[in-house]
Parts: sequence; C-alpha cells; structure tokens
Amino acid sequence: MHKEELSQKENVLSIPDLGKLLPANWNQHPSYDSVEIDAEIRKRGIEVPTTNLQQNRLIDKVVEEMRGFQNWRKKEALRISGLDIESLKVTESELMRYSGLDAGEFNAISAYAPITSFLTAIFNGSLEARNIVEIGTGNDGIYALGYLASKGARTYGFDNTKPSIKPRKHDVIFKKDRWEHIGKHFDIESIDAIYVHFMEQFPQTGGPFDNVNTKKFKYKDNIDFKALYDMRRADRMAFEKHIAEDMHKILKPYGLFLISNVSEGVTPPGTEFTLNSPQRFADTGYARYVFMIEHGNQRLEVMQKDPKSGLLAKDYAKGK
Repeated sequence: MHKEELSQKENVLSIPDLGKLLPANWNQHPSYDSVEIDAEIRKRGIEVPTTNLQQNRLIDKVVEEMRGFQNWRKKEALRISGLDIESLKVTESELMRYSGLDAGEFNAISAYAPITSFLTAIFNGSLEARNIVEIGTGNDGIYALGYLASKGARTYGFDNTKPSIKPRKHDVIFKKDRWEHIGKHFDIESIDAIYVHFMEQFPQTGGPFDNVNTKKFKYKDNIDFKALYDMRRADRMAFEKHIAEDMHKILKPYGLFLISNVSEGVTPPGTEFTLNSPQRFADTGYARYVFMIEHGNQRLEVMQKDPKSGLLAKDYAKGK
C-alpha cells in the first residue's frame, strides 16, 4: 500500500523535457510557401529546369517529399509519446482487463488509454515511484488510477464527491475537496503529473471563484448550464490563473498537466478553460503541446512546467 506522505528521496526522479524529446517542429502544419520551397531546392543542390512544366513537376516532387518528412515527424512524435495506434490499442486492452470488462463491451475506462499510455511512454516504460493525480475521478477514474498504481505509480484521486467504489482497494489515495484547493494537499514540487479527464472545466458552483448566486447544476434528462452563463468572466479568468499557479507550485520541474476530452461538445460558449485559453498557462510558465490522436479521434493537450519560467520553488518558499 502507498504511504500518505511523499518522500524526498522519490521526488528527485527527473522528468524529460518534451521540447528535447520530440522531433523538432513535429506539430508544424505541412504547408510551404515559395521561399521555403526555393530554399529546400537550393539546400538539395538541385538544378532548376528551364521550362515551366519541368519546374512545376520539380516543385510538386519536393513539396511531396517535404510533407512526407513532416508526416514522419508527426508519427514519430506520437510513437515516442505512446500515442500511436498500436500503443493505444495495447493500453486500451490492458485497461479493460484491469477493470474486469471484456474487449467487446462498452467501457468508459478505455477512453483513458491516451493519458495512461502517454505517461507510461514519457516515463520510459516505468511508473515506479511516480506521483500522479487525477482531478475529478468518479468511478472510472479510480480504475484508471488503479491501473497506473499496478505499474508502480503512487496515485491520488481528487474530487469534491466520493466515488462509490473504494479507492484504497485499488491503491489510490483519495482526497475529497474542490479542485481549486489542490495546492493545499501536496508539497511544493512533489507531483510528476496531474490530469483532468471527463470533467467540467469551470469553477465549481458556489466555490471561492463563483461570486454570483447561482443554482447547482441539474444532471437529469438535460444539463442546466444557467449557472455557467451567469458566472462572471472575471471569476473564470481568476480561476484559470489560480489553477495554473497552483499546478506550477506542486509540479516537479518539467511536471505535466494533461487535459483530455474535457466537456467536449457540451461546454457552452464563453465557459471554456485551458483548451481555448492556453495563454494563462504560458504566462505562468508552461510549454504547450497538442496531440491529435487518430485512434478514437481524441485530443490530448499537455502543459509542461518550464522550471525556468514562472514562480520557482524558492519563490513559493518565501510566500510569493
């Protein structure tokens, strides 16, 4: 069983810098202007034909090869990150087996495959002594954390409502609180990764960042988002800034904050958090990576703490 306190010895585990780990410019859109094409032709030392027809054929061939190389870089980035189709299928199957369901059954836990496969790959196949937190666990989240715990991770579920299954049964330490209070529960620079999955991305109703008298949401036949429309934009922006800073405080150098499928297709306009407002995180000291995943047509957004930007551990220790 995992111990409640995080040991200083385990906290020294380093986290790779994604900017150095992934191929250069892997996420660049494969479109090129005439200046870039001319530069590529000169770099290759190709003699330019005299006729327009031959020139156009040469340009088409060079652009096709350039796009092919860019597509290779994208595929290589997905492979390194554990987000290629083969890796995701393996992880999805393992998650289903862990939860006790057959591959043919619908199982929401399979949607955790991108996050769990990514973390396993980035940490070089070993999650031993890694400290991982999910915000907004629910029952499926406990199973996913349990799967990560079975690979050696120290896992924490964080939610303002208790799950119906027992977290300890899956080696998960559960903390019941609002997610805007996460910084109070963990030591400075003690966490390797935090992720949010299948959770609304706005301040919790009635919490410290909700200064409007709003009603609680009604999750019955329809979802009532009146509270979200009533919530002031200033409250949402303050919440985003607070979360970005709190994450930065408790994450280790190069620690990861992952966002996957958060309220996709449900969140009303004007209530978006992180997926559409990454600048709040960039200002706080994060590098941003967006992975578009073919398998399951999912999107994984990764914010990586830049240890040279934002407030540093010594600043937090001084109470800044």
